[in-house]
Amino acid sequence: LCQSMIAEYLKTCDYERHLKNIRKIYLEKKHFMQEQLEKAFGDQISLAKCEGGMFLWGEFFNQKIDTGLLLEKTLEQKMAFAPGSGFFADNAPRNTFRLNFSKSSFEEIEAGVEILRRAVEELK
Repeated sequence: LCQSMIAEYLKTCDYERHLKNIRKIYLEKKHFMQEQLEKAFGDQISLAKCEGGMFLWGEFFNQKIDTGLLLEKTLEQKMAFAPGSGFFADNAPRNTFRLNFSKSSFEEIEAGVEILRRAVEELK
């Protein structure tokens, strides 16, 4: 049933146009999030070059910033992200993170980065 539904959907919609549109939107949101993070953290973080997808990968240069503890702080403000340690098999660095930009509006991205900035200040 699911395959039939997907096949019908692909027959009746302009999927290529949808992909082109969503790629444009994601690229705009990615750039906006990068700008907000650079404005908030300057040279305190490094962002990986993102060629696609829906996430930004970052690392705090300050090794003492534990993104697991940082997540606890941001959750209090209803902002979530993925601590990077969950993406490693061994010897996970505690100062890395992954942020999703696909679902959030520009306003939510701006507010989320500000929550993250304040939480980092609290942990210092």
